[in-house]
Amino acid sequence: MGQADELKKLSELLESGILTQEEFDAKKQEILSTNHAAAEHTAQPIIINNSNESTNTNINNNGGGSVSPKSRSLAAVLCFFFGYFGIHRFYTGKIGTGVVWFLTLGVFGFGALVDFIMILCGSFRDSYGMVIKNW
Repeated sequence: MGQADELKKLSELLESGILTQEEFDAKKQEILSTNHAAAEHTAQPIIINNSNESTNTNINNNGGGSVSPKSRSLAAVLCFFFGYFGIHRFYTGKIGTGVVWFLTLGVFGFGALVDFIMILCGSFRDSYGMVIKNW
C-alpha cells in the first residue's frame, strides 16, 4: 500500500470519528517518517549508459524455432514465373533487394536462378533471417 493510500485511509478514519486529531497526526508522522527512512535505505543508483556503440546483442543462431511463416511453395512459384522482377523477394520482405532485382532483371538472370535453387533447397531466408522451410 502506498503512502498516499495510507494517508487517505487515515483521513477517512479521522472524518468518521474513529481517530482523534492527535492520533491522526501521530500516525501521519509515523507513515511519513517510516516511508522516508525506507526510501533512503532502498535507493539504488541510476546507471546511464552513454556509450555510442550500437552493438546488436540479439543473437539469432537459427537453431530451433526460427522457421519463417512464409510459404516456400509460393516463393518458388513467384520466383519461377516472376523472379526476374524480384516479386519473390518482395513477398519474403526483402524490399531493398527486390527493387534491385526489379531494376536489373533479377541481376541479369543469375540472381533469380540462384534464388530459385535456394528456395527449392530450403535455404532461402526472409527479411528477418528466418529460413523459409514450410511448403
